[in-house]
Amino acid sequence: MPDDAIRSFNDVLGKQATSSILAGEVVSSKRFQELPISLEVPAGLTAVSVPAKDVSALGGAVSAGLHVDIYSTGNTSTTLIAQNILVLATSSSYNESSSASVSWITLGVKPSIVQELVAASQNATLYFTLPSEADVSSNSNSESGDQSSSESDVPVPSISADTSKINGEIYE
Repeated sequence: MPDDAIRSFNDVLGKQATSSILAGEVVSSKRFQELPISLEVPAGLTAVSVPAKDVSALGGAVSAGLHVDIYSTGNTSTTLIAQNILVLATSSSYNESSSASVSWITLGVKPSIVQELVAASQNATLYFTLPSEADVSSNSNSESGDQSSSESDVPVPSISADTSKINGEIYE
């Protein structure tokens, strides 16, 4: 057994697993982190966690404090859901390993887009892009960013729970 193997439930009590654990697997204490005391959510925003994979989260480089644009892609279409969204935390934020993978991202979003974001995360794959600092600065109307197209030259399409419908139009 490795020296850092978990031998008792009490060894991980009050800690969070930073990655999936398979049945029967010998688990290292390095795979656990103390639970965060609290998550600071800026006024006017709602924290929502969505599933993510390294490949869709900038190779795992998405981290707390960044502002990202979010795209939803399904079988036949890809659409921009929201822009300039504040990342509050990621699963890799709680893992000391330099090779930690991202399995979830917690975002600070306006309450009006929570339902749309949750539906998209259940029905499609989300991709997170990192706009340039100039774009983030020019589009930022608040601590949370625009989250709409009002200040952008490019309209932000809306997405329904059916990812084949964008702005009410059906795409085949």
